[in-house]
This record gives sequence, C-alpha cells and structure tokens, in this order.
Amino acid sequence: MKVAYGGRKVSLIFVGVSLYWLAGCSNHSPADEGARSMPLEKVLPKEAPGRPPSKPASETVTLPSTFSNPDSVEAEKEKVRLAIRELWEAFRLQDRERLNAIIDDEYVSPEGENKDRKIASYLDPSFIVKSAEVNYKDAKVRLDGDRAVVGYTATDRRSLNGESVLVESESTDVFIKRDGKWRLYRGTNDSNEKPDNL
Repeated sequence: MKVAYGGRKVSLIFVGVSLYWLAGCSNHSPADEGARSMPLEKVLPKEAPGRPPSKPASETVTLPSTFSNPDSVEAEKEKVRLAIRELWEAFRLQDRERLNAIIDDEYVSPEGENKDRKIASYLDPSFIVKSAEVNYKDAKVRLDGDRAVVGYTATDRRSLNGESVLVESESTDVFIKRDGKWRLYRGTNDSNEKPDNL
C-alpha cells in the first residue's frame, strides 16, 4: 500500500501481514502434521488377503539334515567314494560275490547289458585283469537324495584273448542307495586303449 508522508510517497509493508505469512511457512506442512497424527495401522501396509501373516524375525526355519549338516554330506560322499573303490577292487579280483553286492539289480550299461550279463563279461575266462588303479579319493560326487553322480579316472591292465592292453578311462557313474548301501546303478566311460608293453 502506498501512503503520503512528509510530501513523499513511500511503500510500506505491513509487518503484521509478513509475520503472519512467515508463520504459515514453517518447516513442516499440514500434510506432515496429519501423517504424524495418523494412527499407525493406517501407515503400515496390511497383510494381503489370503496370504499367511509374516513370520516373526526370531523364528528359525529347520532345513533337511542333508543340507543343514555339512559334515553329514561329506560323510555320505566319502561312502560313495568307498563304493567306487569296492567296485574296482571286485573288478580287479574278478570276484563274483563282491560284484553282485556292489552292482544294483536294476543296473543297465550303455550297451544295454543288465547286471548278470555285465558280471558274466568280467568273469569270462578269456578276460584277465592284471591290475587296476582307481582315483577314488579325488572323485567328484554330487548327491541328490539317494542318488549320487560321480566322476573319476581309472587305469587297468588287462588281457583279452591273450592280448595285453592298457586302458585309461574317465568314468561318470550313477550310484543308488539301497538298504543303506551305495550300489552301481548306471555308468558311462570314455576309455583309451593301447598295447601294454609291461
């Protein structure tokens, strides 16, 4: 507002109006004030309909023993490795009883041989195992319940129809656990055969 004072025009700002305006521009808005006074249940999201309530932070979830106890997993893997050793020891000795115990009744070879035919091929009079070494300690074992997929290498010297050969193989076998014992269920291998000069 402009008023005349002492022959001059001056502009005056009503201090009262300014103070009133400044008072309305405080650090928080009316919306902030309303949020502060709003009941907590209106601020926090409610559980979605049909969804079970959230579990308390203090509640613990119990995992299956196979996963919650790493020691038991390693112990089971070691049993599988020992089964590999037993398989190759039975093969080396050409022991029918031990082969029958370590090979599962439902075994089928990649060539379609069942358990009985596989054992019979190992015991063929023209087939002689001179030696066999299997790297079972470093076998890679992946457990899946009562099944285990294993990868390992082995070397054996054998005589077939009077011809001596050295066989180096990389095997991938599947062992299955029945009655508390790991048995050979399936098996494949890539082998390299060459004349054995020893």
